[in-house]
Amino acid sequence: MTGDVRKSGVARALRRSSVVVGLATAMAAGSGPARAAGPPAPPGWDIRFGHRLRGATVDAPFRAEAAPGTRDAALSLRTRLAAEARTGPLWLGAELMDSRVYGIRNRGPRSTSLVNALAILQAYGGVQAPLGEATISARLGRFTMDLGSRRLVARNRFRNTLNNFFGFEGRLSGAEGLDLRMFATLPVRRQPSEPEAIGANRIELDREDFDRVFWGIFARKDPPRLDLRVEGWVFGLHEAEGLGDRDLVTVGSRIVFPRGPGRLDGELEGSVQLGTSPSASPSAPRLDHLAFFVHGTVGYTFATWAEPRCGVSVDVASGDADPDDGSNNRFDTLFGARRFEFGPTGIYGALARSNLASVEGRCSMRPVPGLEGIVAVRPAFLASATDTWVTAPLRDSTGEAGSRIGTQVEGRLRWRPEPSPIGFDLGFAVLERGRFVRTLQPDRRGPITAVYLQSTLRLSAAGG
Repeated sequence: MTGDVRKSGVARALRRSSVVVGLATAMAAGSGPARAAGPPAPPGWDIRFGHRLRGATVDAPFRAEAAPGTRDAALSLRTRLAAEARTGPLWLGAELMDSRVYGIRNRGPRSTSLVNALAILQAYGGVQAPLGEATISARLGRFTMDLGSRRLVARNRFRNTLNNFFGFEGRLSGAEGLDLRMFATLPVRRQPSEPEAIGANRIELDREDFDRVFWGIFARKDPPRLDLRVEGWVFGLHEAEGLGDRDLVTVGSRIVFPRGPGRLDGELEGSVQLGTSPSASPSAPRLDHLAFFVHGTVGYTFATWAEPRCGVSVDVASGDADPDDGSNNRFDTLFGARRFEFGPTGIYGALARSNLASVEGRCSMRPVPGLEGIVAVRPAFLASATDTWVTAPLRDSTGEAGSRIGTQVEGRLRWRPEPSPIGFDLGFAVLERGRFVRTLQPDRRGPITAVYLQSTLRLSAAGG
């Protein structure tokens, strides 16, 4: 397929998506700040300011480019200023964010997931109105999104930079717990992308391209007489050559049984991914893509002091079964978040929702209001021993190194008292090196250890 043909196909996909969204009269998804479902808000304005400072270290880093026996360290800052004004059914919103990192030494990680200096994160206009027992809303511009479990589309919380999109999104919230969202967007490409410019925290305008399109339909139902939530979605990502070269459709569903003192809770989520994706060699033809992801959780919250909860989770994200069969089976997590399941990201981020099979045991408790502690243990394996450990990246195409990445132990203590605007997080992760890692990195010994400490400041003001 030529670049011109692919470009025209992407443009047609965007036009089709926009028509579908327009006919559905929906949109305005849960991002932040975002328009909530319900009657139109009264006229007014609000301003929100946030600043986060995080120091992190990683001993014996696992990434292939890191030198043996070294330590990665970074001081990351994230500052955001958001404002929204409302008058009747109309509103305007904007958000600026400045994400910088200092102190990365040696061959430590440098990417746009860490740095995006002085960026226009959101700038949109919207309208909201009642429609019988339902409410419809729509936004146009640049915005962020949180959808469902946030495993596929998320407004990042822990990561230093955020995913954002330019286009049209909306929402139709009806009676009896129905919530329908759709969007047709161009994902924003964070700039700069060169490691040297990233290391210097250089300011450069982000941009979007018509050669990269992301669209979707997301539906949620909270049955009024059943204590559960059901979700379903279809997402499409279409990229031209040189911008990822992915042409994927992801279809999935999720059922959630909510948490509560003295009761069992659970979650089951699955997605199937079809389309085409790039091969390892730029000159080789694109590969047929067929992949899947499954997550399941069962937990129990004790009706006692601190309401401790313990649970077990299973995650399987497929990997490529055969590097020479002309197809790709590695699951792509799209624009999802992973810190809430797989441990700290930033300069660590050892585990991701791609070519992974793992089980986790997790316990949490809240001894006083605003204080939460979490401990988790997660043995991790490659779903396919012949595919890549994507975060390193390391690969043994013969499979002789086995599939065991190692066992990760994670802990976190978070203190965010109300109504104080200040909060603190302290966390760690220790990954024992399994056979796969030891075989491909024989010159590295000992566990991989990550520690971070962060403080947050949040201020807000509003008026009518």
